[in-house]
Amino acid sequence: TREVYEALEKKRLELVASAPPGISGPSEEMKSVLDDLEELKPELTYDAPTLRSGILHLANIVIDAARRLPNSDENVNVLCEQAILVFKMTMTKEKFDEVQTLTDPKEWKSVRQDLLDCLKEHDSFLPGSPITLHQQCELLLIE
Repeated sequence: TREVYEALEKKRLELVASAPPGISGPSEEMKSVLDDLEELKPELTYDAPTLRSGILHLANIVIDAARRLPNSDENVNVLCEQAILVFKMTMTKEKFDEVQTLTDPKEWKSVRQDLLDCLKEHDSFLPGSPITLHQQCELLLIE
């Protein structure tokens, strides 16, 4: 499907480049290409909740895999990075605490500030927000 879409997009660009100046409206060939592109769009796009779910699932797989590896600074860093990613997507107290547990105490102050800045800047009124304004304020007050 991706290859078909890319071929159609290439054809569309060729038609745009070869269109004589002053033409009003798309040619029949261009209309056909545009219709085909529109038909493919649902197969190539995902809604925000689907993408969010997929990213969270992958992050959790990476976290689980890193936990099974021998304890090393590199593995702890992978765990911490993934926990930060998951926190920024879920904004839960549990994930905040997990990041704190995984973060080197020397780095915690700056990591904590980064997480709190992310939380402060988050617009909880956006559709698909992982938290409500009440939950956002509650977490900021706790921390």
